[in-house]
Amino acid sequence: MNRYARKKCNEEKLKELLNRIYENKNGNRMRQLVKFVADFYKNRAPELKKYFDNEDLLIGGIATSAYYAITEDISQIQSHEFGGLGAIIQQTQSELEFNQDQLRFAKLSGLALKYSRLSDNAGWKTEVYDDALWGARCSDNALMYSHLHDRTGVAATLKDNSMQYSIRSKNALYKAGIYDDALYGSKIEE
Repeated sequence: MNRYARKKCNEEKLKELLNRIYENKNGNRMRQLVKFVADFYKNRAPELKKYFDNEDLLIGGIATSAYYAITEDISQIQSHEFGGLGAIIQQTQSELEFNQDQLRFAKLSGLALKYSRLSDNAGWKTEVYDDALWGARCSDNALMYSHLHDRTGVAATLKDNSMQYSIRSKNALYKAGIYDDALYGSKIEE
């Protein structure tokens, strides 16, 4: 098998694995895959850019997350549909904006996304820790099926269908403004 055929075979295996992880809604495996890709491209981060606009949006999403893991350049996550798929974000500047199915299966902690806006299906199945999402504004199905730990989402504003079917600690969303059908079907963990 020549080098091109092996590369094509490996890409197909990665694509198949990625689709299986996504269909099973396994956030831990998605984040492990991002770490694997980031480790593989650690000294070659610019090579990941060729995958950002891949016709398979999941491949593009994983590429933006791996690129962020190496460079901490969050702009690629923000500018691509499914950007930040499985990303692990511990600290960001304030007042960022995410939409287009971005940050699915992500893990947010520290002061990640402070005073940021999440909309249009951003943050589905995301794990949120520490003071992440402090003062964030969520709408349009953002953070559905997510898990909020600790004191996440303090003073956040939730509208439309945001955070539906999520699980949260009793201290999460302290002093949050909750409107419309936000938190519908969600649970407080005991």
